Amino acid sequence: MIFGIAIAFLFIVQGLINASRFIILLSQWVQSQKWHSASGNIIHANLQSMLVPRGGRKGHSIDGSLRLVTAYTPDILYEYRANAASFQSKQIFLGQQFPSTLEKANNLIEKYSKGKKVTVYYNPEKPDFAVLERDRLKELFGHLASVVFFLLFGFAMLIQVIHE
Repeated sequence: MIFGIAIAFLFIVQGLINASRFIILLSQWVQSQKWHSASGNIIHANLQSMLVPRGGRKGHSIDGSLRLVTAYTPDILYEYRANAASFQSKQIFLGQQFPSTLEKANNLIEKYSKGKKVTVYYNPEKPDFAVLERDRLKELFGHLASVVFFLLFGFAMLIQVIHE
């Protein structure tokens, strides 16, 4: 029973952590709609690949060896000027999570190829914090989905353990 309660609380705590991250990202997204824009230039755009465990924690084969798959990350660096100072950033959008699939990473590399002129959106209070895209609200809802999952699963498990 104590083990079940401990596991349920771990899920609930993770849900609360994810909820706080979602709230912060949502607040940043709302604020970003008022950020200033500046012209920028892509100075580096490469595709990085890495080996990551397949299936998360269940990423082991029957013999106990780790099953690895290739994941991809767009490595994009841009420069821009704000408040008479030069800055560089790798942040593409708020809440970005990598690694991703080869197709998604390639799409970003093609969209933001080296030498391309871009519009950069930066926080006027912290001009070193900028993004290339500020309209990607749908990525934030992935965070919300994880909040719902962890909290529902944690509370359901807790209720079940208490009723046993």
